[in-house]
Amino acid sequence: MEILRKFEQTIRRFNMLQKGDRVIVACSGGPDSVALLHLLNQIKEKYDLKLFVAHINHKLRGQESDEDERFVKRLAKDLGLDFYSKSFDVKKIAKKEKLSIEEAAREVRYDYLNKLANRIKATKIALGHNADDQAETVLMRLIRGAGGLGLSGMPPVKDKLIRPLLEIKREKIEQFLKENELGFRIDSSNLRKVYLRNKVRLELMPYLKKNYNPNIVDTLNRTASILSAQEDYLKKETLKAFDKIAKAQK
Repeated sequence: MEILRKFEQTIRRFNMLQKGDRVIVACSGGPDSVALLHLLNQIKEKYDLKLFVAHINHKLRGQESDEDERFVKRLAKDLGLDFYSKSFDVKKIAKKEKLSIEEAAREVRYDYLNKLANRIKATKIALGHNADDQAETVLMRLIRGAGGLGLSGMPPVKDKLIRPLLEIKREKIEQFLKENELGFRIDSSNLRKVYLRNKVRLELMPYLKKNYNPNIVDTLNRTASILSAQEDYLKKETLKAFDKIAKAQK
C-alpha cells in the first residue's frame, strides 16, 4: 500500500517513533486524523506501540461537535483503544483571553494533549497535519509576514509532537479512506470562509494551482523543508560560536 509505505518512510526519516512508545493520537473525527489513527494501528505491533485516542470538543458547532465526539469514542472502542476526551467552551475562553477563535482552540488543544501525555505517561502525541496543511501554513505566514523560521512551516517533530502524515497529500488520504471504506466526520466550519486558513484552502490554493503552478503544494513543502534545514544549520553554527566564545573567556 503506497500510503503506508510513505507513512513509514516519514516516520523513519524523522525518527518519530521508537519501539515501545506510548502514543496519544489526537483525533477530531475528520479524514486526516481518522487516517492517522488507522495507519498507526496498522503498525502498532511492528513498533510495539501502545495507542491512546484523544478528542477535544471545542463546543463550537453544538450538536455536530457532540456527534464528532461520539463518533471518535465509537471508533476507539472498535479498535480496542483507550479513549480520552475533554470539552472546552472555546468562544468563552477566546473572549476572556482576547484571542481569536482559532488561537483559543489551538491553545486549549495543545495544553490538554500535553497534560494528558504527562498524566498517562505518553511518550508521543501524533497529529494529523498533512502536506496540504503544510503548504497552506507556509502561504498564510507569507501573507502575514514571516522570516525563515516561520516559512519553514510546521516541524515534523517537536518535543513529544509528531506529524507522520506531513509528507502525504490530502487527496491520497481521502483515497485511502475511500478504498478501505473507512468512515469519518466533516467539520462544517471548514467550509466557511471567515477564517484565513479556509480562504487560503478554498480560494487561494485552487487559484494558484489553476493559474500559476499545478504543483504548488509540492513547491511550498519543498520551500519549507529547505528553510527548515537552513534554520537548523544556523542554530547549530550559532551554538558552536557561542561555546567557542564562552570557553575563550574562561
